Amino acid sequence: MAYLFKYLKNYKNISFQKEKFNNIDALILTAIVYLPLPRVPKPGFRKKDRLLALLNEFIDHPTAYKKCVMPNTDLKFARTVKDSKRFNSLELYHYFEDIDEYRQTQFKALTFINQERSGIFVAYCGTDTTLVGWKEDFDLAYQKETRAQNSAVEYLEKIAKDFPNMKILVGGHSKGGNLAMHAASFCHTDIQNRIVNVYNFDGPGFLPFSIHASGYQKIKNRITTYIPPYSIVGILFEHQEKFKIVKANGGLLLQHSFYYWQVDGTDFVYTNQISKISIRVNIAIRDALMHLSENEIKLFCGNVYELFTASGMKTTHEVFRDLWRSFSYASSRFNQMSTAQQDNLTKIFKRLFFSFFRPLNAQEIQHKNDLLKKIKSGK
Repeated sequence: MAYLFKYLKNYKNISFQKEKFNNIDALILTAIVYLPLPRVPKPGFRKKDRLLALLNEFIDHPTAYKKCVMPNTDLKFARTVKDSKRFNSLELYHYFEDIDEYRQTQFKALTFINQERSGIFVAYCGTDTTLVGWKEDFDLAYQKETRAQNSAVEYLEKIAKDFPNMKILVGGHSKGGNLAMHAASFCHTDIQNRIVNVYNFDGPGFLPFSIHASGYQKIKNRITTYIPPYSIVGILFEHQEKFKIVKANGGLLLQHSFYYWQVDGTDFVYTNQISKISIRVNIAIRDALMHLSENEIKLFCGNVYELFTASGMKTTHEVFRDLWRSFSYASSRFNQMSTAQQDNLTKIFKRLFFSFFRPLNAQEIQHKNDLLKKIKSGK
């Protein structure tokens, strides 16, 4: 079995002129944007640079890799990409990052310019290690447009204006995939018409009002969502775009990491099998959203974030480094919450738990069958 690193090794000296851009290349570009590159320009700053230069700065920085989601593996990935002639000469443009605890947003994007200067790839970062990033993920369950989604549209429109004659590819992993779909769906029509493909790598879908929006309906045939068999994130909410299931190692959340996805030559290894757990998660979340008001969901997201941040920790690394301390502070904060807050948390956690384990009703069985048919057919 081969994985991302094998592909990087096998094709490191093969240019895009000899082997055209493919799905794995798209995943690699969306993986690069996760790296906490040390030199982050100020908002609104635009500058062209070479990928090799920024990778060298990241690799040589003594502590930058510690901010990665998977520090050691991500550092190995950066070194492997740096040694690849296929990627390291790519030109970069407008590396933009905005993380703000007060506004509760986490957004990062980077644009790649192909060597023929005929097209660009706009890559959106998924959730990083910041807890505020996770809070914004929860907000996807009720907000018509999160701050990151709004930033994604603005970023794409700025980039498209700066490169008016180039074709556009858009992509992202996890939340980044959702941002890519959102930006492609809600950008100006003349920009949308220039978009060739949208790559959503295991990113959540949309709530009904976005799914039925004319912008999404116009672009959906150019969107492909790639999910592993044990997808949890990528199967959330509503999807009408094409689906492809990528074989992956590991179980449950491990498969969300693209490092476990199997490749064969210049494409992924596909299957038509999706786990029962993935389907039940989709149904449980769908049931909760159908029976709870927007205000209840909003309060729940805020209350959960309050528990997570009770210890004063800012990142998931800090939380997992001292789980007991984090749990202790969360438990203490729960006891200090108002009765309304406690009732909100208890009600929704119970609903999710019982929705996951109870027998499905006739409507849910039909939804399950329709979802399985859609995912397995890839349409």
